[in-house]
Amino acid sequence: MGLQETDENGNLWFISSEASNKNFEIKDDKRVQLLFMNNSDSEYLSIFGDAVIYKDRSTIEEKMVCNGKCMV
Repeated sequence: MGLQETDENGNLWFISSEASNKNFEIKDDKRVQLLFMNNSDSEYLSIFGDAVIYKDRSTIEEKMVCNGKCMV
């Protein structure tokens, strides 16, 4: 799963299938850790936060960038 967007409030947006295992995990425990890396410079970033699952179609479509690979 890749980062879709970072909004003006610093929220990180990801798009996933409603049947995604990650969504089932978030329903049980909304606390998440995100890991980002830049291998070429050996840079790493770890972020802790709370996840929210949005099912509002207009919000999903607003945030979605397909690049020919959308499956919503």
